[in-house]
Amino acid sequence: MRLISIFISFAAALITVLLAFGCYKEQVALDNNGGMEDTRQRIEQYRREIETLEAQLKALENQKQEAADRLALLQSKENYKTEPTTFLTFDGGFTANTVEIVKILDKYELKGTFFIIGETLENSKTMREALKSAAESGHKIGIRSYKNSVSTMYKDEEAYFEDLYACRDLIKEITGQDAVLVRMPGGTGTADIRFKKNTGSDETLQKVLTRLEAEGFMVNDWTVNSQDTDSDLSAEDVVTNTLYYSKKYLTTTYKTNLILFTDTKKTVSSLPGIIDGLKTQGYSFSGLPTAITITRQR
Repeated sequence: MRLISIFISFAAALITVLLAFGCYKEQVALDNNGGMEDTRQRIEQYRREIETLEAQLKALENQKQEAADRLALLQSKENYKTEPTTFLTFDGGFTANTVEIVKILDKYELKGTFFIIGETLENSKTMREALKSAAESGHKIGIRSYKNSVSTMYKDEEAYFEDLYACRDLIKEITGQDAVLVRMPGGTGTADIRFKKNTGSDETLQKVLTRLEAEGFMVNDWTVNSQDTDSDLSAEDVVTNTLYYSKKYLTTTYKTNLILFTDTKKTVSSLPGIIDGLKTQGYSFSGLPTAITITRQR
């Protein structure tokens, strides 16, 4: 009996142990499942936090770049107060004369800015290649117009932008570059007069300028007209007049001198003398910046 009692007690104890162990295993499984679920939640939480921090970091990097750009812009403006700078700019088609102008600039190791008339490149593979070469060597290519007709492009706002976009697209096609520099034919003063006459509104030019700025274009006129298209002036006269009027910008607050040339033979003849004279006056040279307007009549 005693042995039986002992056996029964042992069996009962064993059953109790086994039952307890089974409950423990079940509890462990439940705990593990809960732990796994908690881990998954934490992973998702950290992922969201990382995504938020990455977005914040990107925003801060953008803010940093914008601040750096503003600083560089302000610094460049300050530099113009103490560093006399001339910008050599040329209006017209890309022609044989323009190619000679580029050669002169390259000889002096200077960079010019060329505001082109798009239609002059329509059927000239040679000039297209010359334009591409000039752009690749660091000269700035800007937009004057596609058609050489102020009566057409100054008809109204939409007519102006239709012409401008055509010239921009052609420059992109040939050079692969996005042209943002703009010079209105005759300058913004002429544009204002033409727009008022054709639209009957005093606000058309301002609407055009506002739209240009919003679309990332930079409009410049000039401070000195070389008058290289004046048939009454010789190449020597062009040199003398350009240097005479350039000299006064050495005493202005911002010592920037933006000269308007075209693409005539007289330009080719007079350019070396003008460059030499400007150097003697103390000017350095630069292509037009794309983030700041140097001068505008309107």
